[in-house]
Amino acid sequence: MPLRIHKNKIVFEIFLVASISLMCFTPLFFYNRTTTTISLIHIEDAKHHVPIPALVSNNKCLIPDFSQMYFQQFMYSIPKKYTPCNRKNYLTFVTKSENTATLHVKQQNGFYPEVSCCYSNISRNFDRVNPDDTIKISKCRKFTKNVTLATDFVLVKCDTGSVQYKQVHAAITAKKTTKNSDIWPPPFSVLILGIDKISRLSFIRNFPKTRHYLTSNNKWVSLNGYAKVSDDTFTNILALLSGCKTMECDLIWSEFEKYNYTTAFGEDDVWSKTFTFHKQLTDYYFRPYFIANEKYPTVELNKMFPCPDRETPFERLLDLAKDFSVTFKNHPSFALFWIKTATVGTFPKLDYSIRALFRHLNRKGVFANTFVFFLSDQGRREGKNEFTNVGWLEEKLPFVYVLVPKKFQEIYSEEFRFLKLKQNELTTPFDLYMTLQDIMVLTQVNLDPKPSQSCPTCESLFMDVTEKSCLDSEIENRSCPCDGFVLTNLDDLVVRNASLFIVNKVNEFVDQRMCRSYELRKVLSSSASWSSGYKKLLISVQTYPYSVFEAFVTYVDKVFELDGEIKRLDFAIVRCVSDSFLKKYCVCKGK
Repeated sequence: MPLRIHKNKIVFEIFLVASISLMCFTPLFFYNRTTTTISLIHIEDAKHHVPIPALVSNNKCLIPDFSQMYFQQFMYSIPKKYTPCNRKNYLTFVTKSENTATLHVKQQNGFYPEVSCCYSNISRNFDRVNPDDTIKISKCRKFTKNVTLATDFVLVKCDTGSVQYKQVHAAITAKKTTKNSDIWPPPFSVLILGIDKISRLSFIRNFPKTRHYLTSNNKWVSLNGYAKVSDDTFTNILALLSGCKTMECDLIWSEFEKYNYTTAFGEDDVWSKTFTFHKQLTDYYFRPYFIANEKYPTVELNKMFPCPDRETPFERLLDLAKDFSVTFKNHPSFALFWIKTATVGTFPKLDYSIRALFRHLNRKGVFANTFVFFLSDQGRREGKNEFTNVGWLEEKLPFVYVLVPKKFQEIYSEEFRFLKLKQNELTTPFDLYMTLQDIMVLTQVNLDPKPSQSCPTCESLFMDVTEKSCLDSEIENRSCPCDGFVLTNLDDLVVRNASLFIVNKVNEFVDQRMCRSYELRKVLSSSASWSSGYKKLLISVQTYPYSVFEAFVTYVDKVFELDGEIKRLDFAIVRCVSDSFLKKYCVCKGK
């Protein structure tokens, strides 16, 4: 026991010294190309340094691993305990047996012995100009105890005489058979599960249960250098699904459809829809289900519902992913499920739910023949990192984990080895697009892979490793994480003058008649790029009146120049000017 106390004391002292050092000294990073680490050098004492791992470290790209450096940043996000609801207490529920779905009503609960129920079928409204925005609800048919369902989605209404109940249910049943069941080995299925705007660091902070499950299972591979190619969700998802940045290319599920894969697409937010389809492009399309949930929200019989809150849209989406994957586990399928409604407040629930989904699919044998791509489209600045170079990097590095079936690992051991080697290489959605095609090729589907039109040099993750830059990967300059921006002294004269240069440039943009002029209040963050010989700075400043701006500034021959546009990081409502460009920089007079 005394020895344990002594060790804990030593650990505490080391932690205390490290914390004080990080708070009191401004660090500068230097990259050592003979190692796979970045060395942290304190300006005040260059003899002492701490090795900091890099996510990517080669001649073309350097991405520092801030997850191991900024351990104090993880302390502000402590996941809350989450207790799941027991859905068996719902008044109505659906069961499945041998591809038959049955709707049940529970009348034996004792609270409401006299319950009258009816159900309506829900379908897409093809009669409208915009069928993606409307649904058809059939006449409500009465039933007692149970009824066999003929459609995937139904609206249930029940009346007790004093209380009304509403619920929308979904049940997936197989509607077509596979033509390639005689191929051996059978084609691998693909499941893509995405969460909107979650960075790699945010995933580490906010999804501890899911991350522990993934990292403790050797079937999953994390792509630590996975980077977005653009600033918007649509372009990044499009790059993954088509290899293009515009809608000029066919989406890849049409290729899977040609070889009789059963396809599905669903996202949980009906308002900020990623795609708009006049013609339904997948066999299973779940937008009508979520429109119905939005239009007919659940009305609960309170005594029957011990849960503190209702089922969230992302829980419903994960239920669909589970139902679809299990239903077609013995047939080739390609499915994309995208979560857009999660917030920081619901992350604990989402963390629990995703881990539960993966455990269930593993128990049901789905993972034996299914590739899973669990990822995000891009990161987002949040918390204490918002105005730092850590936040700048978070925006550019979404998380991604790839599940590779054990059978594939054994049959294609060389390809799996290449995938693992790319854990710490720069990868993009374009590479995933090529990988999706490669999955079909490697499972004996007679497919001639199409190069990505937007990135012809991008290649499958199953190909040999090649060093790539942002230019090679067709990553937009403002989205590139490879410059290796590392912290510099905020009090440095060059940094100070560069900050004043940024503020003066903003003042040149604003309409002096309507907008206030800015003064530099303080430098929030300053970093230098190793790739340009520290002649390129990334600086964020706070001004008076309050605004936060970020910009790239080059410093050559003692002359400052802007590299790209100045970005405003704070949120402001500007009504005194109408020009969209001026709105980005204005604080109206009188405020």
